[in-house]
Amino acid sequence: MISRGHGRQALQPRAHRQVPAGAALARLAVCAVLALPATLAAAGADTPAPKDSAPGSSGAAPPAEASIPFADHGGIYNWEVIDDRTMLLQDRDNRWYRATLLFSCQGLTFKQRVGFVANPDGSFDKMSALQVGDQRCPLKSLTRTGPPQRKPEAKSKDT
Repeated sequence: MISRGHGRQALQPRAHRQVPAGAALARLAVCAVLALPATLAAAGADTPAPKDSAPGSSGAAPPAEASIPFADHGGIYNWEVIDDRTMLLQDRDNRWYRATLLFSCQGLTFKQRVGFVANPDGSFDKMSALQVGDQRCPLKSLTRTGPPQRKPEAKSKDT
């Protein structure tokens, strides 16, 4: 039913159509043939790659992505800049994380104040960002790591 004057089509349920059994079976066979490559590709994605697949690879899995809970309520206790794409973060439980940025964040190595843009649930993970001045720097990854290496202090010679 078409309502005239407004150009809208009234929504009515479709009439049930009878499809001959042979046509329904043919449609099912076509759907199965079309879905077969996608099913095989999905099954192949779940199988692990052989260990000797890449020459020179160590076979170690990449570090698991991490998340800092309650980042918007003091969850990030301390931070240390490594370079303009890497920062170490310490949570309030003294665990350290390596935040790798998606691209170079200009001025990060010189800033004394950095903002942490958390997710709506308050956590800080690879979907979060750093705010450096007027620049927002999205994260590429956030992984657990050890504490930063401290440089040995030079001993003064008082002899």
